[in-house]
Amino acid sequence: NARMPMYSDTDLNFAQQFHDSKNNEAMRIGFEVNVANLFNQASVLAVNPTPFQGTNTTVTALTSGGARDWTTMLTGWDTIKAANGQGYNITSPLIYNNRYGLPFLFQTRRNMRMAIRFTF
Repeated sequence: NARMPMYSDTDLNFAQQFHDSKNNEAMRIGFEVNVANLFNQASVLAVNPTPFQGTNTTVTALTSGGARDWTTMLTGWDTIKAANGQGYNITSPLIYNNRYGLPFLFQTRRNMRMAIRFTF
């Protein structure tokens, strides 16, 4: 599943101004309400992209000469087998990240702002 779940966001902005004085039309009072994420949805923004844990999370196929073995990488390359140190000239096995592919970044929760303005 390389696709992210559907992202949905609904915002609301309401603003109204009233004339405060009949003698001075420059005097106004205004009210504003701004609601971000009106329905308080928690859409997923990112999933964990790291398949292995630890400081060195890179798995490469190496030959004895130190060059990359492209044939092994393009045909039958098993990252779990390589991470466990079963062949592929890997000295220390890697630990599989159990959070790989799970969501870790979510949409911010509902945010409400209100304002009262007096312009003269």
